Amino acid sequence: MKAYQLKIQIKNSHPPIWRRLIVPAGLSFSQLAVILNEAMGWCGCHLFCFEFYHLRIQVEDNVDEYDDFGWSDYEREEASETLIDTYLDTEEWFTYIYDFGDNWQHRVTVEKILEDYDGNYAQVLKYKGGTPYEDCGGIDEYYRILEILRNPDSPEYEEMKEWTEGNFYTEYDMECVNESLKRLCLSEETSAPMKMDETELNHVTLTEILGKYTKQELMEIVKLHHMTGYSGLKKDAIVKYLSKDLLDKRVMCSYFRYLNDRETELLESENNFAQIDFLDDDYDTLLNGGYAVHKDEYFMEDYICIPEEVKEAYRINCDEEWKKTCKEEAELTSYMNLAAELYGVCPISKMLEIYEKYTGRTKGELEVLIFAEEIPENKKYFVVKEGMLVLKILTSQNYYREFFKMQGNISYYFPTREEAELLMKKGYLPFDEALKSLQTFFRKNGEDTDEDAEFLCKRVQLMLRIGETPESIMEMLEEGFMGFEDVMENYKKQNQFIKKLMKVSEHTRMILFRGHTPAEINSSRQPERNGKIIRFPG
Repeated sequence: MKAYQLKIQIKNSHPPIWRRLIVPAGLSFSQLAVILNEAMGWCGCHLFCFEFYHLRIQVEDNVDEYDDFGWSDYEREEASETLIDTYLDTEEWFTYIYDFGDNWQHRVTVEKILEDYDGNYAQVLKYKGGTPYEDCGGIDEYYRILEILRNPDSPEYEEMKEWTEGNFYTEYDMECVNESLKRLCLSEETSAPMKMDETELNHVTLTEILGKYTKQELMEIVKLHHMTGYSGLKKDAIVKYLSKDLLDKRVMCSYFRYLNDRETELLESENNFAQIDFLDDDYDTLLNGGYAVHKDEYFMEDYICIPEEVKEAYRINCDEEWKKTCKEEAELTSYMNLAAELYGVCPISKMLEIYEKYTGRTKGELEVLIFAEEIPENKKYFVVKEGMLVLKILTSQNYYREFFKMQGNISYYFPTREEAELLMKKGYLPFDEALKSLQTFFRKNGEDTDEDAEFLCKRVQLMLRIGETPESIMEMLEEGFMGFEDVMENYKKQNQFIKKLMKVSEHTRMILFRGHTPAEINSSRQPERNGKIIRFPG
C-alpha cells in the first residue's frame, strides 16, 4: 500500500531530537497527530496544529469552534476531515506544533513516498534523542532544566529533580513505541487498495472538468490561453463558452505546441486515461490548460483523464505538418534552456552554435528572440535580457549583470552530445568518477537505496552548478542523506565524505565558469613551463 517516510525533528534542538518513521497513506491529520505524538513520546493530551507555510494553510481540530478575528493570514482546515495525501503528495515539509503553551515546533520532512509498503500501521525506523519533559515550558526551558540537573550544587536542583521524577518521564524505547503504533493500524477496509471504475474514467466530460474550478481559477485558464470576452461573465457562462473555445483549432494548436511525449501518447492512445505516479508532473500542460483532470481524491491509484471530445478535436485539429513544427519548436526551446542552465548568461549566438551543430538546422538571432517571447513561462528556465538568455535565478535585482562581469573572459564550454541531451531531457549532466564515488559512499554509509543515492548526487550536482553555498549543500544532505549523523560523528568517515564532496566540486560544470569545471579553469591558468627563465629588472 501507499505510505510516506517522514522525519520529524524538534526545532532548535541541539543535538537534534528526531524520529524517522513510515506512515500509511489515507489517514486524516487528526490520526497523523496521534501517530506523531506516539513516535515522539508525547502523551498527546495537548492541542496541536499543522502548518504549511508556503500554502498559508493550518490544519487543526474543531476549526469551527473559535474565530481568529482576522489576526491570522492562514486558511484553516479541519484535521479530522482532511486526508494527509492532500498535501504530503506535493509538499516537501511542514510544521507540526504540539502544546500551544510550550509551543513544541517540529519540522516534518517528507523524505519518500512509498508505493509498496507491506504494513497497515506506522512504525519508527530510527531515532535520535529522548523525549523532552512534558509541560516543562518549551525547548529553551528544557535545556535550562537539563543544565540544573547536571549541577547538584544549583539551588534549584532538588526542586527540579523532584519535579522531573514525578513527570511520568520514561526513556525512549523504539520497540515499545512500535508496538503501540502497531495497535493503531488501519482497518482492512481502509488499507486495501481501491480500484477506479474504468467506465467513470472513460466518460469524463470537459464541462465536468471545468465545473470543478472556481471562477478565479477559470479566469486563470482564460488568461493562459490569451482569450478575450470573458470579463463580467458568471461562472456557469464561463464554463459553457470555455468548454467550446478550448476545442477551437487556433486555441488548441497554439497551446498544444508545448505538450511533451507522454501527453501526446495519451491523446493518441485508445484509452482516455492513464495511471500515473503521485509525483508525476508530466501532464501539467494538459492539466493547467483545463484539458484534463487528475483523479486521486478517493482512490489509492492516481489517474490522469482526458475527455473524448478533447481527443477527437486533437485528431481533427493537429495534423502531421503541425506535429513536425511542434517537434522542432520544442527542440529549440530545449536548447535555449540548455544554454541558460550551462552558462547562466548566454548570448543567442552561442546557443545557436550548439543547436546548429547537433540538429543541422539554422536559425537567425532575431527569429529566436521573437520565438522566445511566445514560449510559456512554465516551459522555459530563462528570461531574455539585453539580447541574452539569462537563467531565471539570476534575474532578481539585475544580478545577472554582476554575474556576467564575474564570469570575465572565460570561454564558453561546448558540451558533448551526451551532455547536451542528458541536461535537456533529465536536468543533470553525466556522472563522472567523482560523482559515482560519492554515490557509492551514500549507499555504503546510509540506509539509502541506489535510487536514493543517485538522487542525492543529482541534487549535489545541481546545487554546485548554480553556485549554492557549501552550507546549503550540507543542510540538504543533513535532511536527505540517512547516514549523515553517523558519518559526521565518525572522524574517519567525515574526512572521507568531505574529500569526496570537494572532488565532486572540482569536477562539476558550473555556470560561473560558463560550463567549465573548477579543475579545468585552474589548469588553464597554470603558466607554461618551457625551461626558460625570464629575468625582470630588480
